[in-house]
Amino acid sequence: MLNYNGEKMYPEKINHIHITIINNRSCKLYINTPSKYTKVLKDYKDVPICEDVGLENQQVKPYFDIDAYDNDIDIESVKNDIHKMFPGKPIYHAMREPREYNGKTKYSHRFYVGNVRISNYNIKKLMIEHGLNNNKIYDTSVYDKNRVLFTPLTTLKNDGNKHPPLKPVDCDIFDCSASYILEEYEDWDIKFQVDGPPPKANIKQVIEEDNDDDETPDKYNRLSNLIKLVKPERSDCFDSWIKLNWCIINICNKENISRRKCYDLIHQFSKISKTNYDENKVDDWIDKNYDKIRETGYGWTYLLHTVIKEDDPKYYENFSQSYFNMKKEFEKTNTKILYPPMIIHKDRDGENIIQPIPLCEKTNRHLKCYVKEENKKGETVYKNKKFIELWLDDPRIRKYEKYVFKPSPLKVEDYEYNTWTDLEITKTPYIQNDDVINRFLEYMKNLFNDERVVNYILAYFANRIQNPAVRNKVCIILYGEEGDGKIDYLIYLKISLVISILLN
Repeated sequence: MLNYNGEKMYPEKINHIHITIINNRSCKLYINTPSKYTKVLKDYKDVPICEDVGLENQQVKPYFDIDAYDNDIDIESVKNDIHKMFPGKPIYHAMREPREYNGKTKYSHRFYVGNVRISNYNIKKLMIEHGLNNNKIYDTSVYDKNRVLFTPLTTLKNDGNKHPPLKPVDCDIFDCSASYILEEYEDWDIKFQVDGPPPKANIKQVIEEDNDDDETPDKYNRLSNLIKLVKPERSDCFDSWIKLNWCIINICNKENISRRKCYDLIHQFSKISKTNYDENKVDDWIDKNYDKIRETGYGWTYLLHTVIKEDDPKYYENFSQSYFNMKKEFEKTNTKILYPPMIIHKDRDGENIIQPIPLCEKTNRHLKCYVKEENKKGETVYKNKKFIELWLDDPRIRKYEKYVFKPSPLKVEDYEYNTWTDLEITKTPYIQNDDVINRFLEYMKNLFNDERVVNYILAYFANRIQNPAVRNKVCIILYGEEGDGKIDYLIYLKISLVISILLN
């Protein structure tokens, strides 16, 4: 099967690197030659490009992202770890040059397993089965849903800073691209049943969206104040005591709170126990466990939305309706355009609704939020205010300079809001049904009596769907005697739009 450019096509974009942009995930590029990849690096040198690895029903090469500080990793030891999960398979290696990071020397490596295709969440399950999630050099957050990886040879990340390029060590670009797989690769989702019970551990690991819900810059004092809201019963019970202590360590690591202050916070929490506090035993527990905790465990979400919600419902109610929390939710569907000034709202159907700012104020004037202030006595109080007035005056709201309509593969700049929404049919899950497809193709071959014509027309419509901004510059005309199947062809025009997606 050929596409519009005469290149071979595979189901679900197999045999292509799935390129996207970190700040505009609607932009999709599918690369299958080194020259095209080089061109993408050149055309998108000013934006952080990456590859999709966590899409729904997507399979990838097994990949492992590894960072080490001050002391580099033992490469052969890592390869041995990976071979335990994927015995006999080739392992490809890419790395960045060492660089300074927060006063330390940072070493970054990435490893890929060849001739295998697997869902990214199953990679994580295999790592847990083999205990690699307890090794702090392995980053297990790269297997979360909708995750991306910065591609080889790129230098720009989403922090806006340039980093040393990720260079293949013993392989080529396509070996070091997780989204690039072939149909003949061994399907590890089928071979290995990794959906069984998780390995035994001292405490259940909870993977969560580990974000603080407050803009307070002093995270140590914020954490200390939240611990003051915890009930003594949570410190009395060993199970809840250890969960919150792991939570405290994770948050301290995430927020760069020093080890000494972390000790103080754990003792602060432990002291509220009415019966069980023992300073020496607490110190012993911290010494044994401080370096074992992974940041993918309990964190801000657990502390705020489980512990505080249960132990101080009144505070949680005020906090959950705070301006900052409402702002995060509001900006998932609303953004400000600077020139000309307006608000764009994305409705539940994904359609963009453009409103002048005065009309947006009227639409959202019913929204109320709590703002934390100090009264004359110096006490913290929560005042109820109109959310939309605060949001419009906020200098840090989500905003773009202008809005554009740029279907793929047009380049969308960081300062542009793209109102293009993908075609609905592309959101339909692919269901393999070779019998239906083969019968349809056989019918079309009989109708046109030329397989090349069938392939060309399918590729013609595939290009219209995959690259909606690119005009084919071809007009297809069907002619013939009366009764020779032109009505059938009109039906074919509709069906081929769907078939071209299934085959590409």
